[in-house]
Amino acid sequence: MRKPWLYIILFYTTVTTYAQTYDFRNYNVEDGLTQSQVYCIFQDSKGYMWFGTNTGGVSKFDGKTFQNYTPENGLLSTTVYSIDEDKHQNMYFGTYDGLQIKGKFKDFRFDTSNGLPNNTVFKVLVDKTEKLWIGTQHGVCYLNENRKPVKFTGNKLLEASAIFTIYEDNGSSFLCSGLTPTHSGKTFSR
Repeated sequence: MRKPWLYIILFYTTVTTYAQTYDFRNYNVEDGLTQSQVYCIFQDSKGYMWFGTNTGGVSKFDGKTFQNYTPENGLLSTTVYSIDEDKHQNMYFGTYDGLQIKGKFKDFRFDTSNGLPNNTVFKVLVDKTEKLWIGTQHGVCYLNENRKPVKFTGNKLLEASAIFTIYEDNGSSFLCSGLTPTHSGKTFSR
């Protein structure tokens, strides 16, 4: 004979069990986001969310309101592909018009006139040693201790590629992905 009370207990247990839920909120231009096409999202050390957009600049979100940055108030470009931060809270912006470093007291700007291989910067990455890596339309470079761009050499394909992603693993290797006419994705070590 079956025990009906067992089925009743199982039924009520499954009915009253709840799955974990996540609350999502979509933000748009009406909410204060500077532009609706977002290329990158970054959370800084203070908890602010930064959104790099296509032709709208950058929006910084504190959880309630957006503060927008454009060339009119000091941003290098309206198109921002990548954002990162170092331990000193300097912000790095990879843009269509070059690299911008917004420090607490001073801004630095880099383009082909002062050493970048190309003005279009798709990716910025501050590595574990605080070295800044820069993925451009024409290869990857890093800033040396004198804040001078040094192009990564030794791999012709990597030098010619548009670098969209730079990833640092737990060791001393980096993975770069990019586009060339015939290949994508290369790994190199420092």
